[in-house]
Amino acid sequence: MDACVNTFCFCIHTLYIQFPYHVCRYKVGYFGGAPIIMNTLLDCPQRVKFSHPVKMWTAGAPPPELTIHKLRSELNVHAQTAYGLTETYGPISTYACYDPPKQSEGMKGGGTSSGEPYTEMNRLMVQHKDTMMDIIKVLDPTTLHPIPSDGKTLGEVMVKGNIVMKGYLDNEKTTEETFKGGWFRTGDIAVCYGKGRFEIKDRSKGKSL
Repeated sequence: MDACVNTFCFCIHTLYIQFPYHVCRYKVGYFGGAPIIMNTLLDCPQRVKFSHPVKMWTAGAPPPELTIHKLRSELNVHAQTAYGLTETYGPISTYACYDPPKQSEGMKGGGTSSGEPYTEMNRLMVQHKDTMMDIIKVLDPTTLHPIPSDGKTLGEVMVKGNIVMKGYLDNEKTTEETFKGGWFRTGDIAVCYGKGRFEIKDRSKGKSL
């Protein structure tokens, strides 16, 4: 709502032709879209490297780190990934791909604090920043204890807060199973790296997307 009241919002129909024009003329600073939009922008005949930094919010699937790097280096577009589910009414956490943690913080792969991409890290990494009135933890699904931040131990991503649904319509059994222990069990299996960062590795058996 704040974006609608305090800023200008542009709704365009022809991305190839209109997007670069509007971004340049009106100094658009933010836009959102699925990862496929990234390739659309890179393939756009009218594309230009914007004179000002533009930030993109993307979700739905983990984009390749090479695509994220090309957007930044060729278009001056800095991608930020979002994580969420239908049961949480959309995004509940984000990770700023253009500002990854330092190598000394225990991350694997290349990368620097200046924003160079981490191999296979930007694609699935999530960093929780408590902006959605929720609590996100990676817990042992049996004990509900937090898993160690070693990048190896597997746990399940669990959520609490007013952004989480109350339950599944006319399906008390599934609701009870999903909220067992007082947490919403996402079914996403992840490892932790500390400081709110976790990497999704797999889906829990018996859980569907």
